[in-house]
Amino acid sequence: MNNRSPFTMHHVFHLLMYMCQVIILGATLAGTILWLHNFAITFFESPELIVQELTIDGNQRVSQNEIKLLAQIPFGTKIWMVNLEDMAKRLESHAWIKSCSIQRKPPQRIHISITERQPIVFCLNPEDSLLYGLDTDGTILPGLMGPTLLQKSEAEQEAEIAIVLSHPLLRGVEMKFEPGSNIHTDQGIKKQVVASLQFLDRLKNESPALFAEMVEAEWREDETFALHPRRRVGVVVMKDFSSLDIEKKLAALWQSLEKTDVQAIYIDARFPEKGFAVRFDGQEQENWQRLYQSQKTVLMTGLVEP
Repeated sequence: MNNRSPFTMHHVFHLLMYMCQVIILGATLAGTILWLHNFAITFFESPELIVQELTIDGNQRVSQNEIKLLAQIPFGTKIWMVNLEDMAKRLESHAWIKSCSIQRKPPQRIHISITERQPIVFCLNPEDSLLYGLDTDGTILPGLMGPTLLQKSEAEQEAEIAIVLSHPLLRGVEMKFEPGSNIHTDQGIKKQVVASLQFLDRLKNESPALFAEMVEAEWREDETFALHPRRRVGVVVMKDFSSLDIEKKLAALWQSLEKTDVQAIYIDARFPEKGFAVRFDGQEQENWQRLYQSQKTVLMTGLVEP
C-alpha cells in the first residue's frame, strides 16, 4: 500500500514561493555585486579622487619643502594608492622629525602632522664649530649656528640664537656628530648620559626658571654630573638620577635661595635620598644661619619649604 501523500496544489504553491525567493535573492545579490563594482570603479578610478593638495602642520625646524620632498607624492596619484606607512618612514628618517601622523582627506588632500624633536642640551663639535642638540633619548640633531645662519631670515636667526642660549652646553661626552644617530651607538656612551638628559627634561618641566639658569652641564672623569648655573649657585654635583623627585627638591631649594637672596658655592646632590649638602661662603653665614645653622656646610633633607 502506498502511504505517501498526493502532490497537492498546496505543495505547488510552496514550491513556487521558494523559487520566487531564490530568484529575488539572486537578483538582489547580482544587483549588489554590480553596485559594488560600479562603486569600486568610482571610488578608485574617479578623477575626483586624485591627490591635488598636501597640507602640513606641527613643523618649525623642518621646512615645508623638505617635508614635501620626503613625502614623495606625485600629484595625480590616486588618493587610495598612497602608501602612508612608507611615507611615514621616509619622514621619520629626518633627524628633526620624531614622529608624524598622516591622513587621507578625500577627495583630493593628504594631511601630515609633524612632531619635531626638541633639544635639551647642545654639544660643540670642535671640527666644524657647530652646536648639535641632543634630545631626551640621545638622538643627535642637526648642527646650528653655522655659516648658513646669516642666509636665514631675521626671525629664523633670532629663533636659532634663542634656542641655543636657552639650553645648557654639555661637555665631557665624546660622540660622533651624525644627525639622526643616537649616542647609544657610540662606544663608551653609558645609559647614565641619557638618564641625565631625561633628568634635565624633567627639571625643565618642573622649574623652567631654574632650567633657564643652567649655562653648562658637564660629565666629569669621576663619572659625576655637574651643573653650572649662571648665578646664585656655583655648581651642583649629581650622580644618581633614579630619584624621580630630585628635580622637585632642586626646584624647591632654588626657590628658597631666590626668596631669601642667599648664595651657595657648592651643592652636593649625589645622594638625593639622603638630602643635599650645601657649602656657602663665610660672608653668607648670617643669611644661612637664619635659614638653617651656623656651619659652612649644611645637610638639607627632603623638600625645602619656600
